Amino acid sequence: MHILIDLQALQSESSGARGIGRYTRALIEGIIRVAPDDRITLLMSGMIGKKNGQLRRALAGLRSDIDIQMWTAGTPISFMSDKHRRHAAEEMFKAKVSQINPDVFLIPSLFEGMLDDVSVTFGDLPTAIVLYDMIPLVFRDIYLDGNDIATWYDEKVEDLKRADLLLAISDFTAEDGRKYLKVPADRIVAVGTDADALFFKQDIDPDQWAKISYDLGLTRPFLM
Repeated sequence: MHILIDLQALQSESSGARGIGRYTRALIEGIIRVAPDDRITLLMSGMIGKKNGQLRRALAGLRSDIDIQMWTAGTPISFMSDKHRRHAAEEMFKAKVSQINPDVFLIPSLFEGMLDDVSVTFGDLPTAIVLYDMIPLVFRDIYLDGNDIATWYDEKVEDLKRADLLLAISDFTAEDGRKYLKVPADRIVAVGTDADALFFKQDIDPDQWAKISYDLGLTRPFLM
């Protein structure tokens, strides 16, 4: 199987250094680990990302046959920029994906490009999208209080409905997706999440723990 994965969630300023970016990277590493016989292509944007060279080297080091391709368009292309330029970038992105012609296209984060020069969309190829939550849709009066934000989000929601498969990060998110997107139940699968390997339990000497507790003012054994 030939799997194409969009990397813009790893590159964008809004997601790259946050939870979605970390999840995207862990997901890519996991796919490479469990699918050693599948062909993997990673699609990188040439318009965003301050550490693209470092990112490319890190991803290429995961497996010797990883194919990393680049696409680009004239900027700015964020939702808040000129709509004609944005639509042209979307067509260029879809053309690049079609040229690669994977068996399945994985989008780790569809909700990108409100302010960043990111274009995430898809055409007729089988497409799976990671679904993190439906919070803005559920609490619309709180999160979608501006016309521009609401229009951008609503367009993304319509794209979610077109996807062949939604990969929800929890059973709760999967249920919300079925309820609010009104897509068939078999098109949403809960894949879950896991703690990054950076987080682990460390054995600490009692004297050291006492000092840490004193310095931080901790009076109970748990810190949330």
